[in-house]
Amino acid sequence: MAPSLGYKVLTPADFLHDGELGETVLWSQHNTDGMPTGAMIYVHWVWLPSVPVEVQYEANLQQVVKDTESSRPQYRDVRIVDSTQGYAWDGPAFWFKEVDKAAPDEIHRWHLKAFGNESQYIVGLTGDFEQFEELGALYEEVIRSFERIPLPMK
Repeated sequence: MAPSLGYKVLTPADFLHDGELGETVLWSQHNTDGMPTGAMIYVHWVWLPSVPVEVQYEANLQQVVKDTESSRPQYRDVRIVDSTQGYAWDGPAFWFKEVDKAAPDEIHRWHLKAFGNESQYIVGLTGDFEQFEELGALYEEVIRSFERIPLPMK
């Protein structure tokens, strides 16, 4: 199913267990009781054939940058994805983090927005601060591994 949507993503399990490349689009960490915790990776795909990817990219980037510069920002640390700097994605993309929360057990998110194949991909990486302390470097590897699979366009 993943190639038909135009994405491929490595899961934390692939990194932790030296597994094969997975086509998993949702990964969730579970505690010892089997109940899911806040650590999760998801991919949201939106097909927008009538809007050029460059327009989607610029509009989304400007919106996030404007937020980071506001008096009460929701986001911080906007980073441009550049394939010459070790990112697998070969098109317009950026990622950013939510601002720190007041309570350490609140859910925190990082977002990757990538554009290509007449589509927009939003990768969300979530967890509380303790989980980000443990999984932050792994989440960065997931962001670096996200790549576009070219789709035949009619």
